[in-house]
Amino acid sequence: MGTVTRVARGLGAIVIAHHPVPSLDWPAMTMTFAMRDGRLLDEVEVGDDVEFEFIQSGDGYVITAIR
Repeated sequence: MGTVTRVARGLGAIVIAHHPVPSLDWPAMTMTFAMRDGRLLDEVEVGDDVEFEFIQSGDGYVITAIR
């Protein structure tokens, strides 16, 4: 869960201030995530509260689903 703070459609990325992720031992923080499907960026706006799923890809993280 988190709040969208930036949508970078031209880069295919989104910035989310997310809640802690206990399974990864992460505290709450703000991160940039790439989007597996850039069309999902059309479904969110800055300020939206979202639930999302992500995977690690190389040195970064990629959102695979967002609602």
